[in-house]
Amino acid sequence: MAVYTHALVLIHDQDDGLTLLNHVAALSKTLGTKITLCHLSDDYRPLDYVSDGRMGDRQSKDVIAAKDMLSRVVDMASFPVEIAELVTIRRFREVEDFVTKNGIDVVIAGHKNRFLGTMTSWSAEFINHLSVDVLIHHL
Repeated sequence: MAVYTHALVLIHDQDDGLTLLNHVAALSKTLGTKITLCHLSDDYRPLDYVSDGRMGDRQSKDVIAAKDMLSRVVDMASFPVEIAELVTIRRFREVEDFVTKNGIDVVIAGHKNRFLGTMTSWSAEFINHLSVDVLIHHL
């Protein structure tokens, strides 16, 4: 078994954030693994050809809401947690760049077994696009 030094935990909302945070608590407490919680927000700017203001306002609200959610999740942690917010339309490339720049050796994501979950979830796709180990945790 590999000993991970830095884990990137990709979360969507507070519910899966708390579930995944509880799951990685053992990594942090027993192995001393550094934990970074990350939320991916969509970058609407490349899609807006008419009015930058409307899309920019929506994107700003989404990013602020995501950072607020990340702060609430981190406040509930019983161990040190860093946070990151990635705003991108190229999620796989941006996450790979973040992984490389920050010395991350495992990415942890959640997956809900729901209707159309295999077509709407990005979690399993990270396995094919990242150069580090990826752990998918059922939520």
